[in-house]
Amino acid sequence: MKKATGLFIAALVCLLPQAFGQANSENPKAFSTWNIHTPDTIVEGRSPYPVGVLTPSKTIVVRRLEALSNKGPSAGTLKTGEPLPCPVEYVLELTNGAMTQTIPISNTFLNKKTSQTYTDSGPLNLSFSAGNRITVSMVAPKPQFPAVNCLIMGLDITIQYELAEEAAQRASSSADGHP
Repeated sequence: MKKATGLFIAALVCLLPQAFGQANSENPKAFSTWNIHTPDTIVEGRSPYPVGVLTPSKTIVVRRLEALSNKGPSAGTLKTGEPLPCPVEYVLELTNGAMTQTIPISNTFLNKKTSQTYTDSGPLNLSFSAGNRITVSMVAPKPQFPAVNCLIMGLDITIQYELAEEAAQRASSSADGHP
């Protein structure tokens, strides 16, 4: 019984700093995420190819777009089994009609044994007003000669955003010298 009580007290002592750390009201709020999964597709005949829509009820600020593909953009595989990167660039288009941002989809595979790619827009600051539909589309490059057919399979897209009013509050707090 003493051993169980001692373990309980030790666990409680270890958890106390975490509980106090979470009570810190100056931690910034986490971004919201909008997640999209695309079908396996060749988009040349349907470009732009819409893959997701969102109509925010309040003005939002998009902070980052990341995408992980199951395969591609890929033009096939070499005899060694290594994936062959697509020689042309596909892009993701984020638009509400008034503003458009394009993000190139990476043609670089994560390693030689996989045909997965990872795309990261880096930091963004795109404001989209309330009530206006935002569309995310895959856009194929202009037709090539000779024709290039590349496959993108299962692109998982995550878009990080926050309410514009929260972004403004954080910006004014930072300008006032508060973290």
